[in-house]
Amino acid sequence: MKSERRISRWMLVGFGIVLALVFSLPLIAVATGALNGSPQYTLMHDVPTRGDGAYLQVDDGTRSGVVQLYPWNFQLNDFPSDAPIFNPAHIKGLIVSQNGIDDPMRYHLFRLDDDSVIPLRAQKSPTKILFTLQAPLADGQYMIDMPKSGLSSDRQYLYFTVDSKASALPAK
Repeated sequence: MKSERRISRWMLVGFGIVLALVFSLPLIAVATGALNGSPQYTLMHDVPTRGDGAYLQVDDGTRSGVVQLYPWNFQLNDFPSDAPIFNPAHIKGLIVSQNGIDDPMRYHLFRLDDDSVIPLRAQKSPTKILFTLQAPLADGQYMIDMPKSGLSSDRQYLYFTVDSKASALPAK
C-alpha cells in the first residue's frame, strides 16, 4: 500500500513568500539606487547625534560643516575613484564619532603618495575625538586607518583626495 505524500498548504505559502523575497531583492536594490555607483558626499552642519564614523571638518569661507567619509572594511590596493576631493585650505580637522571610542593613538592619517604619517592633535570626549592638523595637508591621496566602532578589534579605512584646484564643498 502506497502512502500519499501531501504538502501542507502553509508550507507552500512559506515557500512562495521566500521565493518572492529572493526575486524582489534585486528589484529593491535598483529602485532604491543602491546600484547607482558612487556614494554622495554632502556637507552637514555638524556630526549627527548618533553619527558613527569619520567626518572631515571643512570651511571654504562661505560654508562650513562636516562631510562624512565612507569606510572600506579592508585596505584597498588601488585608490578608490569615488573618493571625495577637498581643497587643502578648506580642511580644518577630522572628527571621529563612535560608540566605545578608542585611544586616539589607534587612529592614523596617511598620505599615500609618499607613505607619510600625518601628525594630529587629539581632543577626546566620551563619544568623539576631534583631531586638528598641525599643518595644512599637501595635495595628494589620503587614507584614515581607524578601529571599527564598538568592541570589535577590526579596522576600517577611509579615503579622500586633497587638490589645490578643488573649489566647491564637497568636490567630487
